[in-house]
Amino acid sequence: MMGTATPPDAWDDHPAEGTAAFLDIDLAAALRHPDLEALAARLHAAGPVVRVPYPAGGEIWVVTDPQLAREVLADPRLAKDAALAPPHWTEVFSVLGTRSNPHPGLIAVEGERHRRLRGVHAPAFTRRRIQALEPAIQATCDQHFDRLAAVDRPIADAVTEFCYPFPLSVICDVLGVPEELRPDLAQASEDMAYGADHAVRRAGRRLIYRRVEEAVASKAVNPADDLITALLAVRDDDSARLTSEELPAAITGLIFAGHETTAGLLAALLLKVLVDPDAKDAARTDAGAAALVEQTLRSYPPSPNTTWRFAAEPLTIGGFHVPAGAAVLVSIVAVNHCPAAGHDRGRRERVEHLSFSFGPHYCIGAELARAEARIAVRTFVERFPRARLGVAESELIWDSSLLLRRMRSLPIRVSTAAPRTPAAAAAAASPSVTD
Repeated sequence: MMGTATPPDAWDDHPAEGTAAFLDIDLAAALRHPDLEALAARLHAAGPVVRVPYPAGGEIWVVTDPQLAREVLADPRLAKDAALAPPHWTEVFSVLGTRSNPHPGLIAVEGERHRRLRGVHAPAFTRRRIQALEPAIQATCDQHFDRLAAVDRPIADAVTEFCYPFPLSVICDVLGVPEELRPDLAQASEDMAYGADHAVRRAGRRLIYRRVEEAVASKAVNPADDLITALLAVRDDDSARLTSEELPAAITGLIFAGHETTAGLLAALLLKVLVDPDAKDAARTDAGAAALVEQTLRSYPPSPNTTWRFAAEPLTIGGFHVPAGAAVLVSIVAVNHCPAAGHDRGRRERVEHLSFSFGPHYCIGAELARAEARIAVRTFVERFPRARLGVAESELIWDSSLLLRRMRSLPIRVSTAAPRTPAAAAAAASPSVTD
């Protein structure tokens, strides 16, 4: 049995032990509201474990308490195996695959298989390796900001012009994906994450796999110093650490997760420095930018809920019964905004959050995402000191697919010119004098 968190007084009126409170809320729709603190407060008021309806049918068990969340994310009885999903989810597309066709990648497997695949991925994402990549990340960031600066419109959309293309370029460079395949990868990821229906999302998944297969075929005849070549070598050695089925799943997962969530983080970061002078000042140094990244991860998690977990057997979470096959989410929004967790400790310390998850499935690309975000926000305030929001903040639109959250667009007015001093302005207005 998992430990029982100490509940706040607000939980006292909830159903008797054993039955989690039911909250009639469309969770994905609620995540489209800009005020995540209000949603977190509503979830916390409902209890440490809350049942909410799922649009496809049935219920979701949502964990809101920070300690219970960590226990759930480390409990092997809650598995990310789509084969365990409720029957009515049989062909519902998700990043985990479906009950009839579970995804064979790192994100969706458990136990020894997960440890084996993580061992294959890990060397490319160590802190030392990411530090070595920082000059290349900076160069890529500069190139994309050059393009943003060159936009021939009074207002540019930072989401489409920078927040998505920059991290996609970085992960594709790490992998060695040819340039000509990248536009389709961007479109496929968009369809997978925010497609209007299951057919669009399935089509996106098929497209990304086709382009990944082309990238693999290219590297098989033209090997290089990149991750796809390294993964091919692992697949073809005698260690049995990577199968032919797992190889494209590994690359697909890195492309999708390696830029989709980072794009959401970047947009939230740029918004922060556009509207908050203190954040803008903090972002001028590496240390300040790194602290701002952590604060933004807590406040605006690009993954507002963990990916699905399904109960492999009947169990209890915090004293509440969860039946076998139940779909369980940890609300990262609720955990990150828990009033009892003591998050607001200033910029001097790393802020606690679960935006990269916890336990065996802790995000393997966390250090890469942190490096990209820190470099991007620091470079933005250096390059565009006079940039400002192109619309009222209240006009910004947020999207959510329950497992992902992003700003749909971020209109900005970009100016690369440094502000004039009063003396310089007066000199410019005076008649010129020649010898």
